[in-house]
Amino acid sequence: MISAGSANLEARDNKNMNKLTDEQITAINQIEGKVCLKAGAGTGKTLVLTNRYIKILKTLLKEGYVLEDAIMSIVAVTFTKKAANQMRTKIKENLTEFSNMAAVLSGAYISTIDAFCLRLLRENAFLVGIDPDFVIMEEIESKLLFLEEARNVFNTRDLPAISFNVSMDFFLREVYSFIRRLKNNAINPVMFKENIKKINDLDEKKKLGEIIFCLYAAYEERLKKENKFDFQSILLAGLSLLENKQIKEKYKDFFKYILVDEYQDTTFLQDKLLRELSSYSGNYFAVGDVNQSIYAFRDARPENMMNFDRETKHNLASVTKSFTSALIGLAIDHGFIQDVDQKVFSFFPEYDDLNNEGREKITLEHLLTMTSGQVWDESTYPYTDPRND
Repeated sequence: MISAGSANLEARDNKNMNKLTDEQITAINQIEGKVCLKAGAGTGKTLVLTNRYIKILKTLLKEGYVLEDAIMSIVAVTFTKKAANQMRTKIKENLTEFSNMAAVLSGAYISTIDAFCLRLLRENAFLVGIDPDFVIMEEIESKLLFLEEARNVFNTRDLPAISFNVSMDFFLREVYSFIRRLKNNAINPVMFKENIKKINDLDEKKKLGEIIFCLYAAYEERLKKENKFDFQSILLAGLSLLENKQIKEKYKDFFKYILVDEYQDTTFLQDKLLRELSSYSGNYFAVGDVNQSIYAFRDARPENMMNFDRETKHNLASVTKSFTSALIGLAIDHGFIQDVDQKVFSFFPEYDDLNNEGREKITLEHLLTMTSGQVWDESTYPYTDPRND
């Protein structure tokens, strides 16, 4: 545990430092290694993230980097485009000694994770056999394309016999949502097919799994043929890119510092991708608050934050002072806010060593109720850790 009292106060050399607490300064100055910043509502985590970026930038400049190279050595991942733009503005305001800062920052890796992957793919498309002029589809476009391709598969291929007790369109929309969950858990069609082999041949689940595999594979092939990506495919392609030996060689000395905001709202796939990116240098900073996770419906996993916190127990910064604590305390006293900690921690699974990755177990039970009319006892769909294959 890093002691806030022993923080290096040298970081008070920019405009905002006199507004920071010792806890915040500690989080800013500990720029090497893995650091997990647990920061609740109103504790100034965005201010910390911005000033940490500035601290790293100044450190690189002192080491002899030119401004452009120093900027390109830092990756800052925000949750929204607006947050990324605000971060750029704050950095520019605090580094007025550089007349060209605005121009240099326009090319900085400060963006959402989707935008980062999109940029990486376009910059390296030819190296991995991708046409750089690919098209990114909106959610409604990708769903319509999937439905079109899925109906084509049912009409033209010899699929396992299965009966429906819901409309075909409703079933296919549910399968589309299921495939999105597979993607958010970094499960591609090949991995999914391997798991199907482990199901008993007489199990209705195997028939359903084989159908889903056919639909999933056909949809991915259609995307490739038309040079299109949905949002999950961008991240999967980004992960594949970062795992590529040629790309690793290219960027091994390039991305030196990774900063991630709102870590509690990352999916399994996003977490895996960011970990792969940070493995290049080992300098990985993540900030968030499990109590503020609101995107479970998008497969966000607050436990990503908790797991990373456990990993960094010997190198941990923490911000606890809330500048809105008086209002929050009043709300709790009047019963408007419940005991959030107990509520949040009650539904988290036990922590598993990340050698087992912690991928979400995805159930087929819901889809089976649409095909057979009965709920099967074995509700958890099996999966394997690809690193253990």
